[in-house]
Amino acid sequence: IMAVEAQMTTAMAGYLFTHPEVNAFLSSTNGMPDGQRRSMIDDYLTANPQTQAEINAIKNPGAVLRDRCNIPDADLHFGLL
Repeated sequence: IMAVEAQMTTAMAGYLFTHPEVNAFLSSTNGMPDGQRRSMIDDYLTANPQTQAEINAIKNPGAVLRDRCNIPDADLHFGLL
């Protein structure tokens, strides 16, 4: 689990470094209540389908691991994305 999380975290850090507008948006949601943050992120990703596809591709190894090993979402710690 930790190796997959580390790979996803590294990939997301690289993505956010090369996409400063996404990084700025996500940073602007820090400190918000989870429900409000989740809603804002969902709205942003809906309005930006390319960004959503790229982030989903980064998160895909975690989804595959959860499915194959029957791991609850809460056991993979990749934030609200």
